[in-house]
Formats: sequence, structure tokens, C-alpha cells
Amino acid sequence: MSAHSASMLSTYSGRVVAAGKMPAQSDSPTHAIMPIQPILIRNHFQADDDYDDLLVIHEGVARAMEPPLVQVLGPFWDDGRGGLIAAASAGDAACGYINATGDWLVAPDLDDARTFSDDGLSRFRKNGLWGYMNLLGQCVIAPRHEAVSAFAHGLAAVKVSAAAWRYIDLRGQFAFDGSFFNAGQFAANGLAAVRLNEQDKTGYIGRDGQWVIAAQFDDALGFSVHGVAPAASAPKMFGLIDTAGNWIVPPLHDRIDEFNADGLAFCLQKGFKFGYLDASGKHVLKDQSYHLSTTMSCGIVKYGEKTYFKADGSELDTPYVYWGTDFTEHGFAIGHGSPAAEDPTGIDDGSLIWGLVRTDGVFLPAPKEVIEVLSSDGALWLPETNTPLAPFLGRDGVVLLDRDARVAYRWRREHGDAGQFAALYDHAGRLVWQGRPRAEVAMPPVFFAAAPETFLDELDSRAAFPGLVRDMLAETMQKLQRHASDPGFDVWAAGEHDDGDEDYDDEDDGDDHDSYDRATCHGPSTVRRLFRSYLDEGVNGEYQFLSSMRVEAQEAIYDDLAAQLVAQFGPGDPAPDHVCLRGLYREQGWAVDLPVALPGTDGAKESNRVWLVIATFGDSGDGDEWDEVWLSCSPSGETLEAADAARRLLTELESD
Repeated sequence: MSAHSASMLSTYSGRVVAAGKMPAQSDSPTHAIMPIQPILIRNHFQADDDYDDLLVIHEGVARAMEPPLVQVLGPFWDDGRGGLIAAASAGDAACGYINATGDWLVAPDLDDARTFSDDGLSRFRKNGLWGYMNLLGQCVIAPRHEAVSAFAHGLAAVKVSAAAWRYIDLRGQFAFDGSFFNAGQFAANGLAAVRLNEQDKTGYIGRDGQWVIAAQFDDALGFSVHGVAPAASAPKMFGLIDTAGNWIVPPLHDRIDEFNADGLAFCLQKGFKFGYLDASGKHVLKDQSYHLSTTMSCGIVKYGEKTYFKADGSELDTPYVYWGTDFTEHGFAIGHGSPAAEDPTGIDDGSLIWGLVRTDGVFLPAPKEVIEVLSSDGALWLPETNTPLAPFLGRDGVVLLDRDARVAYRWRREHGDAGQFAALYDHAGRLVWQGRPRAEVAMPPVFFAAAPETFLDELDSRAAFPGLVRDMLAETMQKLQRHASDPGFDVWAAGEHDDGDEDYDDEDDGDDHDSYDRATCHGPSTVRRLFRSYLDEGVNGEYQFLSSMRVEAQEAIYDDLAAQLVAQFGPGDPAPDHVCLRGLYREQGWAVDLPVALPGTDGAKESNRVWLVIATFGDSGDGDEWDEVWLSCSPSGETLEAADAARRLLTELESD
């Protein structure tokens, strides 16, 4: 291995990510060198009905586990014997523990498993009951409790009955007498928030189970390392207390969360204003809207789409960022920004590119081959546990970028004699791993920059449009003629069946034409929704830039199809005289004469024409947003009147 390769491997092997701390154990040897952390890379080329399995890469060797690894549940922890261990999942209700080289140390036959705590124990559930596993993958406290908490400072709470919790020590023995309705985790200062009975107030006990701060609070959370804790005197009346239970910040907040790793607590002030408090009670951030994130990482918190604040309350300068995620533990956020970050002297045409945002505010554009961040219908694939790499969708596969937006690994779909297979390459283009061949390996779909054709609805392709126009003209003209000449044919009932099924039984139909669905019943008209994009509340709220991208796709389809109609029928009329789907936008219409005149019209053009109309529609509601393109073929007002008149005359003659 070259020196350059060794350098890259060291960067991507996770050495820069802190592993869990090994608790002091008298019977465990010490190691001067920390074990090398693995990285985890997800295979996004799996079949639709399979999980996207994880590869474990350790010291340059990639391995797909069996049973397949789906998720690692927290960081890898030093086992004290030169190895690493982490809780992991092989799918629904299939959890176990793995090592750094991709072996199942504990087979995935557990119901659930959680990451290790600083005490070196991990919770696991087997057959519905919880116990604890140590760093060697050995069960040290048998599963016998309905619910348990993680160990903290040598003690954990376990549920002993429907409304009672007790504390146990690292041996699984009860630490002291007494049970509680609520039992919080012990903090570094040896205090835990507890409530004796459901109707009681909350206070704090010491490690011996004795009251240290009397039960006097409506709610109380854990103490921080600074010796302060959020507590409430009444519902939505939170403040901060010291270890004697005295208020250092009066209870005037609707909400105060526990303190984070940066020594700040998210808070909700009166008047629906959000912010962060430090341990002295000072508002580092205050009077912000609900756009302020509750997640702070690396001393940075996101506000709205593109603003970031630092832990001292100052704004992070991010001039080229237009949208970004919360910062990850690895020191970067995924961002959508201006190409000017790459070339400040270039012309800003309003286009945006994907990349990474560093903690210094610098926006690093992704390589040119990147299309967008990798997602599943808008749910982003963020860096995996232990792995400071962000997955992006490239033009020929998936690329994983390091914190400097360099390509560290690349997934490609390859072809062989036995079929297609997924192949993983490192930054130097060396093959690291390849999957089993199969008939077809599907590429992850584009979501944000999806091609306009992705949203075609009742149209197979743009090329199929002339045929659809022809069919709609023929169908509408046929329905008009039958409406005018066949008293036994109910065009409004037949409108539910655009294939003009002659055997349709209309005996039970009423006269309320408005009761029919707009998209399927238009009487003598024929209607097709050609395009539809839909953004639900979650996606639309998170990615506000996406709305304009979907409108651009709508306009591209509309413009192309309208151009095809112009090429066939000439310039369109912006005010068509048609009787269907009124009130849409950007209407263009083309009048087409009936090849056979309706009865009683003497061939008058105004009474023998239909209109082809293309139009757009867009709306929003409850946070959702949708954009559509419609094509209708319907008679003109005079033509429909003429058909109705002919039908009435024929009915009168038959009744006579």
C-alpha cells in the first residue's frame, strides 16, 4: 500500500471519530493504541424488496455480513482486549452485536439491542424481556424486566411492576429499597429525578435512594455537568435549579430541554419564542421562531433553510449556502448552494448545486458528476454510524464524499457474463468489493432533480402525445354524434367509461351530473391529466426550493406538448370556447371541425367543432402542494347546444 493510500485509509477508517470510552476494569489489560475503527458503507443497489445492506470496511478489507447487516445501533466500543463491539440490526426484530471486522459476536436473534453506555453495558431484549450485555458480548444481567433504562454512573432503572421502577447496580442487584412511578438517570453529581406516585411531585434522590432535593416540581430533568437542571413549578413553567433545588432561572419558560454536549439547553420562551440557554441561565439565543432546530452539533445549530448560529450566539457566515441540514457529528452539513462558491467571478444564474457545509461556513461544491444528495423520496441518507462520509447520487452510480467533498468511495453498476452486479471502488479506482450478479441491478432514483417525464400521468411519453390527441379527438367526436342521434345513449353516464362501452347499464343513474368524479366523467368531453407532481407537507416544508423545481418540470412538459399542438394545428387560441375544465391556467386551445356535421346544423362551423385545450393547474392545502397539466377535448358551447337540440328533437319525434 502506498503512503498516499495509507493516508486516505487512515482518514476514512474512522480514526477521527471518537469511539465509546472503555470503563475501568481491573481484570482487563490496557492498550496504548486504540483499535482501528471500521467504516460502514451502504449498498444502495439492492432489489426493491431487500434491505440496503451495510458493508463493513476494516483496514482496507470490505465485508458483507451474513445475515446481512442493516444498521449499526451506535458507535463501536473498545472491548478492552484490542477489539471493538457495537449493537447492530439485521432487520425487523433481529438484533445482535458485531465486531470491527464484520462478524456477528452475538447472533441477530434478539428482539432489540441498544448502544453501550459509559458503564460498558448495553440493553438488549429477548423474548420480550430486557437484560444487559457487556463489552465482550456476554450476558451479565439476564433478561427478566419488561422495561429498563441505560446504565448511567453505575445505576439503571428497571420496571418491576405496571407502575413501579427500581434501581439496580452493575451486578443486577437492587441498589437500595424503594420504588418509583418515574425514575430518571443518575447524573455525574449523583442525583436522579424521581416521582414516588403518579399524583406526586418530582424531586431528586442520591445514590443511596435518599431524598436530596424534596419532591416539589411538576417536572424535573437530569442535571448537567455544570450542576444545573431544568425543572418546572407547574405545567409549562420551566426554569433552572442548582443542586440545592434553588431557582437560578425563574420558572418562566414553556419548555427547557436537558443540556447538550455544548453546554446549552434548548428552550421555549413565552410567546412561542425559541432559543438556547447556557448553564448560568443566559439566553445565548432568544426570541427566535419555530424554525430554530432542537439539534445542535459541533457547536452549531440550524435556523430555517440556510442560517446557522454558533454556540456563542453569533451567526455563522455561510454566504453561498441556500439550504442545509443540521450539522452531523462529523463536522459537516449537507448543503444546497450557489456555484459561485466554486467561482466567485462567475455569473450567478440562479442555479443551485449540492455540496457540504463545513463548520467554518465554507460551502464545498460536490464534484461535477454529482446529481444530488442521495435520498429515498426526499428522506436523506445521512452518514452512517462511525463513518464521516456523505452519500450522493452520481451520473453513473453513488459517490461517498469526505468532509472536504472529495470522493472517497464510488458505487457503480457493472455488467458481467452472469448479469449485473454492484461494485464498490475506492478513491483511486481500485475495486474494493463486488456483489453477486443478478438479472438487473437498479440504480437509486433521482428525486430532487427528477426529469419532467418522471411525473407524466395519463401519458406514457412525450412521443406518445400525438397518438393520445388523435384518440381523444375520435372519442369526443363519437360521443357527440351518439349524443345527438341515439336517445338510448346517456353521454353523462358513458362519461365514466371513456372507452365508450356500449354495454354500460345506465338504468340506475340519476340526473346529478356533478356527482361524477371530475377526472372520469365529463359528458361528451374527454379529459386526460398528463402531468402531476405532488409534494406532501413534510417534504414541501423541509425543501422549500423543491416547489420551484417541480413547477419548472410542469412548465417543461406543458411547453413541449403545446409546441407539438402548434406544429400540428397552428397557433393556439388563449381564450378557447370550450365547455370543460374551465378555470385552469395558461389555457391554449385549437378548434377542430367535425368530419360529419351534427343533425340540424346545416354544416355551420360554429355548431360543428370541438376544442383541444391544454392547461396547467396548481394548488396547495395543509402544507401539501401539487402541479398538473391537463388536456381536454370538448365541444364548443354552440356545438353542445346543437347536439342537445338534435337529441331533444329526436326524443320528441319518437314519443309522438
